[in-house]
Amino acid sequence: MILRSLVVRLALGAVWFAAVALTFLVLDLYT
Repeated sequence: MILRSLVVRLALGAVWFAAVALTFLVLDLYT
């Protein structure tokens, strides 16, 4: 299923973006 692959890719992208944003937020708070 191409649709399922697309949904998984979007979910992973969202999780990766959230992790990066959270990392920058923590670094900004602690520095």
